[in-house]
Amino acid sequence: MRGRPQTLLSSLPRPCGPDPWEGQPQRPALPPFQEGARPLPPPATPHDGSQAGTQNSAGPASGGLSKEDIRRAREAARPRMGLRPQLSERAQERKVPASRISRLANFGGLAVGLGLGALVEVARTSLSGGQAGGGSSPTLGPSPFLSEANAERIVKTLCTVRGAALKVGQMLSIQDNSLIRPELQRIFERVRQSADFMPRWQMMRVLEEELGRNWRSKVASLEEKPFAAASIGQVHHGVLPDGTEVALKIQYPGVAQSIRSDVENLLAVLKMSVALPEGLFAEQSLQALQRELAWECDYCREAACARTFRIPPTFLPGGK
Repeated sequence: MRGRPQTLLSSLPRPCGPDPWEGQPQRPALPPFQEGARPLPPPATPHDGSQAGTQNSAGPASGGLSKEDIRRAREAARPRMGLRPQLSERAQERKVPASRISRLANFGGLAVGLGLGALVEVARTSLSGGQAGGGSSPTLGPSPFLSEANAERIVKTLCTVRGAALKVGQMLSIQDNSLIRPELQRIFERVRQSADFMPRWQMMRVLEEELGRNWRSKVASLEEKPFAAASIGQVHHGVLPDGTEVALKIQYPGVAQSIRSDVENLLAVLKMSVALPEGLFAEQSLQALQRELAWECDYCREAACARTFRIPPTFLPGGK
């Protein structure tokens, strides 16, 4: 395994709700807790007015329940297990630039694109008699850099490189109006609501690099399309060989090694083009941002914190 681990397994919580055995004539004794054990199936509500536990033609009863009751209970519980987050409709399959050179090329392309877009907007304004946005590409503000085409360039670039650059864009979307123009906020609001995911071949490459070529032997099943995607990684639903459902977090390649350069390159491009305030981010704030992003990319640290969180709390007398 090279560098920081880029995959993380986390057990999915079971859905909570009222006790399905409450009010039943017999409540089965709970077996000793076992890691990965599944809960007992709740009794199904009879449709013929008979009491729960009555045997019928579906077969012999087990624990006071017939096979038909157990089947209905499992079918009724099945939809509750599917309440997982869904990937945004705006999410697209897009390759993540893994090397620093390829990531730098994306920021360089953004700078050139913003400049050309501004020139086109100035020419369009001049030809339309001084009316901003006099063509088919309206502007989002008084600056020629804030055209609709340039807004799309910013959103596409940040959603492509992801990592620290996307995180900075998301932070800019929630800044106060006194610090950043409303037009810029609307652009970065699109970034906050968008997150693309890796193509299948790139995801498979990360899994092989981190878990080995035989990584499929470690899981019973794995959904190839993620159900969530964010700035540093995407999350897949999987099942371990013992039946435990897990969330598999796969980190985008290159984001952990490019935190500092991504932040510096993005802010340099935005300050030159869309006039970000010079003192928007203090040096201490940038250092704290980079440190937090490095922690988020450290999946070993996250796993250790998750294990600590699972330990039952100990309450001492006196509240200490």
